[in-house]
Amino acid sequence: VFHDGTPVTSDDVKATWEMIMNPENVPITRFGYDKIESIETPDELTVTLSFREPFASWPILFDAIVPRHIIEENSPGLDESEAMRKPIGAGPFKIVEWKTGDYIEYEAFDNYWRGRPKIDRLVIKVYPSDDGCLLAAEAKEIDIAWALPVSFVPRIQALESQGIRLVTRTIAGSDRYHMNPDAPIFADQTLRQAIAHAIDKQTIIDKQLFGVTECALTEWSGSPWEDPDLVPYEYDPGKAAAMLDSLGWTDEDGDGIREAHSVEGFDDGTPLRFTHTTWIGDAQRENTQLIVQQMLAEVGIDMKIENRPIGDLFGSWAAGGVWSHGEFEMGGWSHGLRVPDPEVSARFLCSEVASEENPSGSQWYRYCNPDVDELLVAQAREFDPERRNDLLFQAQSMILDDAYTIHLFQYTLIYTVREELKNFVLHPFANYYWNPQEWEWDFGG
Repeated sequence: VFHDGTPVTSDDVKATWEMIMNPENVPITRFGYDKIESIETPDELTVTLSFREPFASWPILFDAIVPRHIIEENSPGLDESEAMRKPIGAGPFKIVEWKTGDYIEYEAFDNYWRGRPKIDRLVIKVYPSDDGCLLAAEAKEIDIAWALPVSFVPRIQALESQGIRLVTRTIAGSDRYHMNPDAPIFADQTLRQAIAHAIDKQTIIDKQLFGVTECALTEWSGSPWEDPDLVPYEYDPGKAAAMLDSLGWTDEDGDGIREAHSVEGFDDGTPLRFTHTTWIGDAQRENTQLIVQQMLAEVGIDMKIENRPIGDLFGSWAAGGVWSHGEFEMGGWSHGLRVPDPEVSARFLCSEVASEENPSGSQWYRYCNPDVDELLVAQAREFDPERRNDLLFQAQSMILDDAYTIHLFQYTLIYTVREELKNFVLHPFANYYWNPQEWEWDFGG
C-alpha cells in the first residue's frame, strides 16, 4: 500500500505515465516514457505496456509510482503543489516534514511490503559545506555523513578510534569537465583535444584522492558497458602545445597566455581564456580546479574560476538552472549510471537539449551530433546484448573524439557511519537508499 493507506494498483502505474506525458507538467525527462503507445490494466496487479518501437531499457522505467488520486487532487498545478514536496510513495519510510535548506524528516512505514524498518526515524540534514557535514559526524550530531569528497579520507580514517567508520564504494560514474558547445572558445575540435592532453588525471588522483579511484574516460566508465579498447588522451603537454600552435594560438607577447593569430572567429590578440564553473563549498572540486588551472597555464591557457551556489547550477529550465540554460563555458560536475542499464541517451540526444521550446529537455551538455544520435537511438531498440554493446562502443568512440567532455576520475562514494549502525551497505547503482529498512542499531549489552 501507499503511505496514505491506499492500495498500489496497476491504475497508479498508468496514471504516473499520463502525469509524465501531460504537457501541463514539466518532468525532469520524458525519455523512454514517450516511447509507450498505450498502457492497459486488465486487473489491479497487471500492467501491459505497448511501445511504439522497441525499447531495450524498458525495465528502468517506473522507478517511482504516484497514486492516481494524488495526481488528480493536485492538478492542474501539480509541479508547484504540496504533493511534490511531500510525496506519497510506498517505500520503507514516509516524509513527515521537509524544511527547505535544513532537513527532511521521515518515519518508518509500518505497512512496508518488505516488513517494517528496524529504525523508527530517519532525518536527512542539509549542511552548507562538506566540512560542516564531517564536523557534525565527528561530534556525533549525525550518524551518517553522506557523499563526502575523497580528499577527506585521511580525516575520516583518524575517526575510527572514536567509533566512526569509513565506508567506500566506487560506482559507475565520474567527475567530468565539460566544454559547452555553445561557447565560441570551444568551437574547434583540435583545441578541445589539446586541452584533454594538457590535463594529468593521475596526478589529480594521487594528489587529491589518495589513489583510491581510477581515471575515467566516458559516461560509462566503471561499468560493463564501456569499450575497453578506447584510447585515452594521454597526458602530453608538449603535444597539447603543438596542437595549439598549429591553430594559431601562440604567445607572441610573452605574458604566458596564448593569444589568437589568424584564428577564425577571433580577433588577433584575443587571449586563450575561458571560465570554469562548479559549486561553492566543495573543497575537493575547488582544489581540483586549482590543479587543472595550473596544468592549463603551463601550456598557455588561462582558465578563470567563477563558482556558483549548487542550487543555481542544477535547477531545471523552468527554475533557471545554469546547466540547463547553458550559461557556462566549462562546467564541472559528477554523473553516473543510476540503474544497472547503459541507457543514458537523454544526456546526448539533440532532442534533449533544454530550451524555451523544449523546457523538459534533460541535456546539460548541449551536445548535438546526429551520428551519435543515430547510434544511441539504435542501441535503445536493440535487445541482443552483443549488438547493443557494439552500437554503444561506436557512439563512445565518436563522443570521445569530439572531446567536449573530459572525464577526470571515477566517482567513489565516501561515507562515514557510526560503528553502532549495522547493515549499512552502499550499492553501485542504488547508493545508500536500497536497504534502509535493514539498518539497525546495536549498542552492545
